[in-house]
Amino acid sequence: MAHHYQSHSHQEEIRKRTSYVLRWNTFGGLFFQLLLTAHQVALYLVLEKKIYGLVGTIFSLIYLSITILDAGFKDSLAPFFALNAQNKSLFKKNILRPFIAQIMSITIIIATLIIIAYKSGSITIFSRILSPAILLIAGLFICFEWSEQILKMILQLSFHTRIVALWETSYILSYLTMVWGYYAIYKTFTLYALLIPLLICSILGIVILSAKTISWYHSLSSDSTPLPYIGRRIIRNRILIYINQMGHVIFSANFLVPFFAQQCGLAQAGIFKLASHIAYAIVSLFNHIFGITSNVTFAYLKETAITTKSAFFQKLTRSMNLALSGLITLLILNIPFMVKACADIKTIPWIAITIFITLNLSDILLITYEKLFINEEKIHYIVTLNLANMICAGLLLFYNQYLNQYLVFLILLLLRLVYIISIAHTFRKLWGIQFPCTSEKNTNKNKHIKTKN
Repeated sequence: MAHHYQSHSHQEEIRKRTSYVLRWNTFGGLFFQLLLTAHQVALYLVLEKKIYGLVGTIFSLIYLSITILDAGFKDSLAPFFALNAQNKSLFKKNILRPFIAQIMSITIIIATLIIIAYKSGSITIFSRILSPAILLIAGLFICFEWSEQILKMILQLSFHTRIVALWETSYILSYLTMVWGYYAIYKTFTLYALLIPLLICSILGIVILSAKTISWYHSLSSDSTPLPYIGRRIIRNRILIYINQMGHVIFSANFLVPFFAQQCGLAQAGIFKLASHIAYAIVSLFNHIFGITSNVTFAYLKETAITTKSAFFQKLTRSMNLALSGLITLLILNIPFMVKACADIKTIPWIAITIFITLNLSDILLITYEKLFINEEKIHYIVTLNLANMICAGLLLFYNQYLNQYLVFLILLLLRLVYIISIAHTFRKLWGIQFPCTSEKNTNKNKHIKTKN
């Protein structure tokens, strides 16, 4: 009886915290992405199309580098965070030390790549633009931005969502003030004017978020009672998460925009970059609201029954699918307006753009599903499917010169849809939860659910 009461009390506490995280993530994500999208549209209108394509390609490469160098660290925090946050010793051993080691590794890798790229002059279409100073600023930004992302994730998982949301709001406002303040004075943009404000904001973020993280760390217990060794599980999960991330990278705008910049030129890359920013803003918003909230919720439900996790999962997924349905309806209703607004632009490949945006938006469907796979340490199922998908996509892109641009995007989209259907089937087999999760009646039908190892 007491155990039942304690379990119910724990679930009620998680429910309240989930609502809190969801509210602040919605506020922070919506404000950030709306301003960022407006900024990108304004840049597209102000800059020449080739220059916008170049800038967009460079920024895509920067954020692609952050994803690759992360090596699965950020997403691997959630499954074991509740355990690692039990005392200072565990946090230091399983999070702080690997974090510091990875910062050092990233710094060494970035410095080496900058030296090699500059010495060999192998930056192809960017070689005349990327001066040593630009390379240095971009390298520093990658290091600071990755560190800031990890600190934000730690604070999210420790229920300091309000601090993160307020900082992200301050971040975007400070960045836009510096960038457009420069434009108001000089009536032009340079790479320095776009990159240096980002670097400044990231450094400020490190200072502010580090202070809060250190304060929270000191509140942890000093008890050093030995607990079961989980190092191998953490490493295994992280490796599999990284492989999964690389599967997503091939289908991401940060990879496809630089790829097509080489194939089709910077002007077309600029069009795709603007489209990708709109799609990325939507995906990031959903990830921020529902992905991070799922991470936090499942992290603290790790030791509970799968039926409890299923209830929280279905509630989050129903909310996400409802928001996605509203978004799709809004986009459909605005198609006539968008076509009319761009009727004079003859060079826009509308079919390719539509497929490209759909390809990017397809990631939304799996946000909460992948988080549960990761938390339950069942990500090897995703990785197996993703590897097959990645090999097919890699072969397609390798031989893309023999195919029409539209056909390449269409095949990528079909590969993505096959992957989503495969994940849905695997998910239903493991936990008996139907896809898509849209109805209150969609409950767990499988009485013999497989639990984590």
